[in-house]
Amino acid sequence: MAALMPQGKQQFFTAGGIPLVGGKVYTYAAGTTTPLATYTTAAASTPNANPVILDSRGEASIFFSAANYKIVVKDSLDSTIWTQDNLPGDQAATILANLAASSGSSLVGHIASGTGAVATTVQTKLRELKSLADKLPASFNAATDDVQPYFQLIVDEYDIVNTGAGTYLFGAPVVISRPVMILGEGQSATNLHRNYSPVADTDGIFNIVDGGALVGMRDMTLRSLTGQTGGCLLSIVSTAAGALGLFSFINMGFTTTGTSTHQYTIYMDGTAKVAAPIGIRGVDMFGCSVFGGGISTILAKGVLKWSFIGGGAYPAGGAAGSNVRISGSAAVPTSSFRFAPADCSCPISLDYTSVGVISCGTMGAITNTSNTTNIVAEGFAATVENNWLASTFRYTDYSSFMAVTNANLSNVTGDGTSYTVLFQTVRYSKGSSYDPGTGIFTVLRPGMYAVNWAVAYGALGAAHVRADTGPLQRDSGGSVVNSVVSVANPYVIADAFGNATVGGSINLLCAIGDTLRLIAQVSGGAKTVGITGSAGTVYSWFAAQYVGN
Repeated sequence: MAALMPQGKQQFFTAGGIPLVGGKVYTYAAGTTTPLATYTTAAASTPNANPVILDSRGEASIFFSAANYKIVVKDSLDSTIWTQDNLPGDQAATILANLAASSGSSLVGHIASGTGAVATTVQTKLRELKSLADKLPASFNAATDDVQPYFQLIVDEYDIVNTGAGTYLFGAPVVISRPVMILGEGQSATNLHRNYSPVADTDGIFNIVDGGALVGMRDMTLRSLTGQTGGCLLSIVSTAAGALGLFSFINMGFTTTGTSTHQYTIYMDGTAKVAAPIGIRGVDMFGCSVFGGGISTILAKGVLKWSFIGGGAYPAGGAAGSNVRISGSAAVPTSSFRFAPADCSCPISLDYTSVGVISCGTMGAITNTSNTTNIVAEGFAATVENNWLASTFRYTDYSSFMAVTNANLSNVTGDGTSYTVLFQTVRYSKGSSYDPGTGIFTVLRPGMYAVNWAVAYGALGAAHVRADTGPLQRDSGGSVVNSVVSVANPYVIADAFGNATVGGSINLLCAIGDTLRLIAQVSGGAKTVGITGSAGTVYSWFAAQYVGN
């Protein structure tokens, strides 16, 4: 593609068409008699004289600025030949200046691909997603300055807020009383730090109050800094008159720094709303990791239709006693909920709850009152209270195992030494309930267990006249519950090489936290007796299988 060469110099003529030698070109601001400079080059570094005196060919180099001009052309005797007003200046410069202005994006069009797309401007399109940076002044220092006043502005004004990557300090809570979606760029990229110690338990980084329905947050971490105790990180609290509902929190981190911690990490209380629709309604948390606080990691009180899926709940910041508290009141119980984290190291406390599912493989103790009804608890390993009404427990099969020796264990008994047999190869162990390093099986599901064993002794001599072989059962406090042994004279049953196998089986009633280990004790001679093991052949083994309540 080619373009017409621009006229390098301007040439002027008399009324008779003769070059205007020595003519004069006066330049003014459009519509006035105020002189306005022109320039000798496009760089606009050297202004022309005003008037511009034409050369022997009636020519001159005249470059306009971006302004509009009035031109008066005269001959050498100052007789006017023509006048022209409102001539546009440098249009390219004008366009660039307009585009560089704050409203420049409104001059650029935008249309999405696909059938039926509606034309708009780049400005309109960009304003669909608002950013925290839109409100921060140039002087803002994220390392020291309080971002709360600016964050409050955007949640009050925008429907979708892009927080962006970075770390920001909050010296007071942001109060959310309208629908808004707050977006980060990942738990490690967007960090919001509570840099104050609240007096009220309900004050955190975000306080969602009446009017704050349809609120969502995702892809960020909320944190209390060292020394900033009390309060919470996120609160949702209803009043008697308001109605709160429909919240989503996705891929969020909630945590503390150092040994100081907040009282609650997530605080939800809808019990004040006793008139229909009652409570807080519809809270969904997906992939959220919640640590601390001093009283509760999560308080869900008077929440209807609450789900916590994936992620985890953990004590943190020296607050080992913190719990997950699911409760309510007689008028506003927490109901229709599902608490199913991938991991929960906190104990769970239930009161005024109904119609819920608790599902987690790793979980602390569950405590409850008689106000807890219609609960399904599945797949956990924890101490359980007995106040359940119309509730069901579904234990995941975490308590069964079989382990074998894969190598000889030499000189372990013979002189009366009581030896806990270490079965080095675990054929299966649901929930890692058998530890080959200690030889101990831990009961994770209460009930009756079928326990089976066989020990192949080696290097038996004539003096080895007694073998006591069997499981030792202790409770979670370490006290002996059962000591079951098979008694035999091993040398009598030994082969010509001094090898003899002693085995047995028994059903044992076990509680959660009980431990079983297999004891091998040969007496009467020297400590030369070993236990046979092989990588290819099963000689000695120990197994337990849950068989019922």
